[in-house]
Amino acid sequence: MTATLDIGNGRSTLRFDRVLAHSRERVWRAVTDPDELVQWFPTAVIYEPRAGAPMQFDFGGRHGLDAWPGEVLEWDPPSVFAFAWGEDVLRFELSGEGDATRLIFSHSFAHEPGKEARDAAGWEACFEAFDALLAGDPDPAGPDWARHHEEHVALFGELELEGPEGVARVRLVGPYMKVGGRPAVNVRVGDEPGVLVVRDEGRALEDGVPVEVLAGTIDEPGEAVTGGVLRDPLASR
Repeated sequence: MTATLDIGNGRSTLRFDRVLAHSRERVWRAVTDPDELVQWFPTAVIYEPRAGAPMQFDFGGRHGLDAWPGEVLEWDPPSVFAFAWGEDVLRFELSGEGDATRLIFSHSFAHEPGKEARDAAGWEACFEAFDALLAGDPDPAGPDWARHHEEHVALFGELELEGPEGVARVRLVGPYMKVGGRPAVNVRVGDEPGVLVVRDEGRALEDGVPVEVLAGTIDEPGEAVTGGVLRDPLASR
């Protein structure tokens, strides 16, 4: 399934509404037990099960990230678990649906170009692993992030680079970071990999900003290969 998106006042909220053929107690354990979370959530999770408790999310160095802080915002077993995930907010709400469980998951965050489709695809991939955990039958093929990303780009719109050679599509392939103190992100421009970097110091990565595309990756950026103006289809919503 795909996510729905609400956007306004500079914030976006992805929402997934799923009915699972498992008891609420089983689903609650899967979304709250650190030993189970680590099997499908993007990071290892350390926390105390109470509202106001600090949290730590350990990426283990993946994507150039180590650990993020967080905080338990809501704790109401076995119905609601919500927390700050860095600067974002994640919320799991469980309710009975006959012999099954309805899970409503939402992810709220400050809008950044391309983040909606990228993160929605990431959660879809996570839910593939989540479903496999509940079924006790891990998927040997692994999650299909690329397919989910294509689906959500079609729903939410595609980033574009208006450059001297025309208009090219832009796909995020990593988290926002920095190169030389300027916002940057690993991307594919058309079919070519590279690093999208804000050209002018002090500017945010946003609709209409001049950018450069460097060869390489954020970890090893190379020379500029093209540039232009970034266009974000969600900027006016």
